Amino acid sequence: MRINNQKGSVLIEGLVSILIFSFGLLGIAGYQAAMIKQTSNIQYRLQASLLVSSAMGEMEADPTLVSCFKAKCPDAQPWFDKVAKLPGTVDNPPLIEAVGNGTAITVSWALPKENDLGGNPVVHSVRAQFASLELP
Repeated sequence: MRINNQKGSVLIEGLVSILIFSFGLLGIAGYQAAMIKQTSNIQYRLQASLLVSSAMGEMEADPTLVSCFKAKCPDAQPWFDKVAKLPGTVDNPPLIEAVGNGTAITVSWALPKENDLGGNPVVHSVRAQFASLELP
């Protein structure tokens, strides 16, 4: 084979390798974006879990607070203010309800720009239930 027939092949090989490298970088960037999204989801889930746990602890320590939390009385307002810091809680307020012989607390949130296939916001929630010690 003559050398004259291979002119420019190094340039083509270089362009192909740059193309492959570029696709690799795009893949890494996409992976990093997905990890950032998952990290924020985990952060909000942790915050919601801590809020539910703190409300349960307060209600178990003082059973009269169960009705106070249900009615959003001033003693429970600091907890509701903390819940309001989660994104999307305006449309998804916390729910405290009687379930059987206990009380269930649900904290929901919706991340901005996270929609399902129908364009509706995706709502995440943490729910816990405990045996109620509420006084009659």
